[in-house]
Formats: sequence, structure tokens, C-alpha cells
Amino acid sequence: MAQFEAGHQHLPLETIYQVAQALSADIYALLPSLRDLAPMSPDILGKVARDASLEPGEREALLTFFRRYMTAPK
Repeated sequence: MAQFEAGHQHLPLETIYQVAQALSADIYALLPSLRDLAPMSPDILGKVARDASLEPGEREALLTFFRRYMTAPK
């Protein structure tokens, strides 16, 4: 397990689920959150709002997602 935790070896997703099951643990207890993996730029909402390549529906969907993401508990 130490090799996996240190990032020296990669596990297939199926194996991570099997490990969680063997430990009677929730899969989320074994995986880092999205927030831990990729800290968000503080200006992501502004960038999405100003992106001229987005259709209005796409823009609103992204803004909704990022607003939820930014207020979600860690």
C-alpha cells in the first residue's frame, strides 16, 4: 500500500474499488477530492463569463458547476 500511497505505482480504478471493499471503507475515503487535486483559479468565474467561444447555455452550465464546486465542503 505504501507504494501506491507514495505514487510510485498506479492502480486501476477497479482495484481501488476492491481495496475499499476489502477495507469496508467508502471509496471516497481512499481518493482525494477534486479540490485537493486541482486547486481552482480564483478568477475562474470571470474567465468563464468573458469566454467569447462559449454559447450562453454552455457558459451558464460552467458557471453553475464552478459556483457549486467553490462552495462545496472540502
